[in-house]
Amino acid sequence: MMARLLVLLFWLNAVLNAHAEQPNSSSAALIRRDGSLEGLASLLNDRAVAILGSEARELVVEADPGDKGEPHAPGTPLSPDQANRMLAVLAQWLITPPAAPLNPAIPSPEVDVPPPVDCTDPRYSQILTGVPLKQPRPVVDFVAVGYDLDALEVRLVENYAVVDVFVLYESPRTQHGYAKPLFVREALLSTDRSRFERFLPKIVHFGASEADIAGFVESTAAAKKAHDAGQMYDGNALWALEKQQRTEVIRRFRKRLGGDQDLRARLGWGDGIGTGTSDMQPWGIQGDEDELITRNSLAHFRACELKTGVGRAGIYAPCFMFKSSYSWLMKHPGDMPCLAQATHLPGTTVRTTTELAAFYWRPGPWLWPLSQFLEHNSTLRSPPPRSPQGSSACQDHLGIGAAVHLSSVSEPAKWLYKQFGAIEGSARVPSELLAALRLRSVTTRLLFDVAVRPWCSFHYPLTHVSPSPEERADVASKHWEHTLGQSVPIGDQAVEVVKASLPRAVTSSPERYPFMVPGAVDQNGPNAAVRFTSELGFPKLCVRRQ
Repeated sequence: MMARLLVLLFWLNAVLNAHAEQPNSSSAALIRRDGSLEGLASLLNDRAVAILGSEARELVVEADPGDKGEPHAPGTPLSPDQANRMLAVLAQWLITPPAAPLNPAIPSPEVDVPPPVDCTDPRYSQILTGVPLKQPRPVVDFVAVGYDLDALEVRLVENYAVVDVFVLYESPRTQHGYAKPLFVREALLSTDRSRFERFLPKIVHFGASEADIAGFVESTAAAKKAHDAGQMYDGNALWALEKQQRTEVIRRFRKRLGGDQDLRARLGWGDGIGTGTSDMQPWGIQGDEDELITRNSLAHFRACELKTGVGRAGIYAPCFMFKSSYSWLMKHPGDMPCLAQATHLPGTTVRTTTELAAFYWRPGPWLWPLSQFLEHNSTLRSPPPRSPQGSSACQDHLGIGAAVHLSSVSEPAKWLYKQFGAIEGSARVPSELLAALRLRSVTTRLLFDVAVRPWCSFHYPLTHVSPSPEERADVASKHWEHTLGQSVPIGDQAVEVVKASLPRAVTSSPERYPFMVPGAVDQNGPNAAVRFTSELGFPKLCVRRQ
C-alpha cells in the first residue's frame, strides 16, 4: 500500500512540474458547461479574434454546397495556426466538468464493488465453463485518450470495480497532426481535479512528448497533403499517428511493468504466471475511447473459468453501435450475421437476437491475454475475420449486449474537435459557423444547426430505441423513407436488451451527459434544448446528398 502511495505522489509531482511550462487552463473554471450551450457560444465569441487572428482578413468563407440543412457539408478550411488556436479554445470547454453532478447513488471508487456474478448464466456459455475462480483474473484496460473526458469518466465510473489497471495514453497531437493538450493531465490540474483524482489508484498514465511522435507527425502530414491534393498517398502513413498510439502505449507499459513492483503484484506478473496459459494470467482490453465493455460482462469474465482453448484469437464483446446518442442504434447490415442465432439471453427469442445482430460494431472491444499485447507490441486492433461464420468473433464472445460504441456524439464542441482530431474528420469548419465567428455572433441555435445532426446514410440507417412499439414503427414507416432507406423497428425484447447494456453513469445522470441520453433530461431544465435530438421528428432534419 505504501509503495502504491509513493508511486501516486511521485506521478502527481511530475505532472505538476510539467504543468509549469504549459498554458494555464484555469479559465475553464469560469465556464458553465451544460446542454444549453450558452457557455460554449460565449466562449467562442469571446475568443473569436484570438482564434482567427490577423489571417481573418484574408480568410475566404466558402459557400457550403447543397441544401442548407445538409449535414457534414464540406465547410471552410482554416490555416494551421487558426486550427491550433480553435482547438485550444474548444479544449477549455471540453476540460471543464459538466455543471450537473453524478448521481450520488453511484458508489465512490473506494467503496464500489463488482456486481453479482453467476458463472452459469447462459449468455456467457460460449466461453465460460460455469465454474467460479478462486480469485478474479486480472484485467488491464488500455485507453487512447483523445479529447472526450466525459467518455473517460463514464468508463471509470462503470468499470472501476471490475478492472485492475487503466492504462491511459495521450498524444500532444491529434490524428491530423494539430496540437492538443494532454487532457487528463490538464483535468487533474484544473480547479476541479477531483473528477479524475479519485480514480488515480488504478490509473497508469503515459503522456507522449513532441520528440516521441515527431516522425509520425511528418509521415501523416506528407500523406495528408497528397491525399488532399488528389494525389497518390501512403494509406499507412495517413493513419500513422493513430497507429502510433496502439504501439507506443505497449512499449511504455512494458517498460513500466519491468520495474514497478506494485503493478506486477496487482497483475500477478511473475513466476511464469504472466506468460502462461493458466486461468490467472492477466488479460487486456483492446478498444477505442468510445467503446466500452459492460460492467456485468467484465465481472463475469474476471470471476469465471474459461473453456479450454478460448481466447487464442481473442474474445469479442458483441458491441451495439450507436450514432449521435444512445437514442439511435446504427445498422451494419450483414456485419455479424453469425450472432443472429446466439440465443444466450434468458427469456429472449431467436427473433430478438436476429434483430439485434444488425447493430454490431465488430472492430472492438476485444479481450486478449496481456502476453499477446506484449508479444506483438500492439493493442491488437482485430482485423476483420475472413468469413463471418468462421471468425473468432462468432465463436468466442461475451454474449449479446456485452459492449457499446457511441460514435460521433452530437455535442457541438466534440463534433467540431473531431473534424480536426480524427483522421476521418474533414479538418474544416462549417461555413455558417465561421461567418458568425468573424462577427462574434455565434448563437446556441447556430451551434445546434451546424453540428447537431442525425446520421444520414442509405447503407447504415438508424433505428430509434423508443419504449413504444408504435413510435418505433412510425420511425420505420415514415421518417426514414425519404432520407435513410428502409429500417425495420426492433421489438420490445430487443429494446430492453439494448437498454440493459447502457452504462449506469449515463442512465442515472442524464443531466450530466445530456447529449448522450437527451430524451431523459428535464424538459424545464438547462438541458431541455437537447431533447429534440432524441425525438422521432429528429430524422426530418436529415438531408441526404444527391
